[in-house]
Amino acid sequence: MLGLRDVMDAPHLLEAEWQRHDTLRKIERFYDDIWIYGPPDFYDPLTGLDVSANLRSKMNFVGFLQRKASIDAQAQTQANAGDGSDYLLVTTGGGGDGASLVEDVINAYKADPTLTARAMIVLGPYMPGEQRAAFTEACKDCPHLDVIEFDNRMEDRIAGAKAVIAMGGYNTYCEILSFDKPALIVPRTLPREEQSIRAHRAAELGLVDVLAAEEASDSLKFAAAIKALLTRDPPSVSAPGMHLEGLTNITQIVDGWFKRKGHHLAVAKA
Repeated sequence: MLGLRDVMDAPHLLEAEWQRHDTLRKIERFYDDIWIYGPPDFYDPLTGLDVSANLRSKMNFVGFLQRKASIDAQAQTQANAGDGSDYLLVTTGGGGDGASLVEDVINAYKADPTLTARAMIVLGPYMPGEQRAAFTEACKDCPHLDVIEFDNRMEDRIAGAKAVIAMGGYNTYCEILSFDKPALIVPRTLPREEQSIRAHRAAELGLVDVLAAEEASDSLKFAAAIKALLTRDPPSVSAPGMHLEGLTNITQIVDGWFKRKGHHLAVAKA
């Protein structure tokens, strides 16, 4: 079985990369099933590629993978928020390429004194130490911004947030939908276009708002987008019928495998 995200990359970039590694031929030869971790009406990760009918027949769009907060998430998020008040969560995922987003958020708050919504910025474990220190220092004179470097229970942070600003990687996107949070996505476009494709498709469906990176660098425009986000409906209202049944569908598929008489499963070891 091969699992693929809902969006891999722009077709011309993915095709060039996969041709170098003969990926499509290998997938068709070695895999019996291909699980797409998204619904079929969201995006086809192999769109634009020369995919055989045989390989297409192996594809199964299982749906997005739902996330859950810990049992004591409510108490934890209140502790995280200090006085338990609402906060806007800013997350860069791993943080390795999230410096621009954090800088733009800080500049937006400093440019617009009417932007007073409390924001919690999670820098990410892969952001370089010098950048983390600089951002922590830059937020000291802004009473509405809190900064933490990392949290291994981001599900709890998102569950306790009023809304989310993110770059829009797959994991963060599933968390936004799982906890039904209004979201503003500022996707990167280099070296891959995955985040941008996902964000704009989600915006077409009414699930999220999108702001291009060059627009986010305009501090007043970004501040206005943040204030608009705070009044945005959650995805369940703006785009009802979200597809978060991925884990349920996968369970049913695997259960069917084990119920086949005389059918044996082989586990490939790296």
